Amino acid sequence: MEEEQSSEPSFVEDQLQLEAALCAAADAPSKSVQPFLVAARTLQRYQDHAHLLDHVLEQLVAPVVGTLQELARQAVGPASEFSEEHWLSVTRICGLLHVFVQVRGYKAVSKCLPHETCDVEPALLLLTKLHNRARNNPSIGPSSGPATNGAPDDEFGADWSSRCTLLLWLSVLVLI
Repeated sequence: MEEEQSSEPSFVEDQLQLEAALCAAADAPSKSVQPFLVAARTLQRYQDHAHLLDHVLEQLVAPVVGTLQELARQAVGPASEFSEEHWLSVTRICGLLHVFVQVRGYKAVSKCLPHETCDVEPALLLLTKLHNRARNNPSIGPSSGPATNGAPDDEFGADWSSRCTLLLWLSVLVLI
């Protein structure tokens, strides 16, 4: 008997595609939304079989978390006023991490988040600035709902996912 070939790519192929998209997204988060969309679509295919991501979850999340950590550390300091490009980067990175949370669950993803004490202040400041930005700009405030197509981007109303992601990270940080 011949085995039927599945139209779905194997996990190894998905892993290479996903790693490339995640690295592209983490390297230049404000440049193009395409790597975020590719990564989100690839991750969402594992919604029903999320356990398949377990053995590579940490290496997939690491570049994205590293970028978030870098963006949060930029919140501290004398030149801590963010441009729209910076906010776009924050919302895209947080939105992508939120897709990981949706697919694999917050417990599995929270194990991959940095838990260094030096990150408490930057993460809290970033969340505060995000809250103040949303309060001062009604177009991105509480009326923004979840993205309907899973795209981690501010124009799709993913600002709420940034808050959720930062709160998850802070919940890990306060335990140390």
